[in-house]
Amino acid sequence: MIFAFQLAEGVWHTHNVKAYLKRLFGFALLAEIPFQMVKSLILTGEITLSFGLTNVMMTLFLGVLSCVAYAFSAQKDRRDMGKFAVFVIALLAEIMGTDYGAFGVVFVLYSGIHGIHLSGGVPCSG
Repeated sequence: MIFAFQLAEGVWHTHNVKAYLKRLFGFALLAEIPFQMVKSLILTGEITLSFGLTNVMMTLFLGVLSCVAYAFSAQKDRRDMGKFAVFVIALLAEIMGTDYGAFGVVFVLYSGIHGIHLSGGVPCSG
């Protein structure tokens, strides 16, 4: 819960949203390989790479992406498009088999929407 809130707060306080998303995605990819190796070692006794389930960093990245999409649409007064974007991102999380799936994406988004009300604005442009 604290990670989700802090990542969503990072959206509102960063000076460059694109760089923030790139760093999160890079870290999610970097953390994925050891996660897959350990998971396969525990489940099968062998070290293999199978991408049936992703780690929590991918869920958090998609959640932050949904915060950015919703805030961008709110800035353009198109909240309906933001809701659709969040739906697509949550569906992608379910298809990818992320750690917490659509629930994790919506949870991070909820933390981000709470941040909108606290900061009274939208994320910094980048």
